[in-house]
Amino acid sequence: MNNNARYHDLTIAMHWATAIAIFVAVGSVLLREVVEDDNWQSLLIGLHRSMGVSILFLAVVRLLTRLVTNSSGVNAGLSKSVRIVAKAGHSALYFFLLAVPFAGWLLTSAQGEPLTLFGVYDLPALVSKNRDLADQLGDLHETGGWVFIALIGLHISAALWHHFWRKDQVLRSMLLDSPQ
Repeated sequence: MNNNARYHDLTIAMHWATAIAIFVAVGSVLLREVVEDDNWQSLLIGLHRSMGVSILFLAVVRLLTRLVTNSSGVNAGLSKSVRIVAKAGHSALYFFLLAVPFAGWLLTSAQGEPLTLFGVYDLPALVSKNRDLADQLGDLHETGGWVFIALIGLHISAALWHHFWRKDQVLRSMLLDSPQ
């Protein structure tokens, strides 16, 4: 990406919609840990699960868009080693964008609970109820979630590095145009 290039508005919108969905998914599950009221806990886990499905959907659409448009977003002005790290980081982010929500869907299915999208539409169970599998998937989903959060922290740090140290347009390329 050259210094004047920017992403397509749809790509930018999907990026920020994904970021918001991740923030809500993480926030809702963390809040659920401190809320004692069963009704609120149920509402928060439903929100967490709905955000997870939304993240999974957005990730699939983003990957398809990326493949069709062939927009890797890697800055050609960077050294080869930095480009390799950037590509590896983006690949890891996409892996976790798919793996963590998918593991959550499998977990919900193995718990024998319905996965209802925003209280409106029930998604099919991917596996039958299985307590041992649910325990393993719970560990996988939680650990994957924490690793994903760490990767997001690195992603944000890289964006800030581009903006403040390299003083290039990488961060600005992911912002919607604002009126001058």
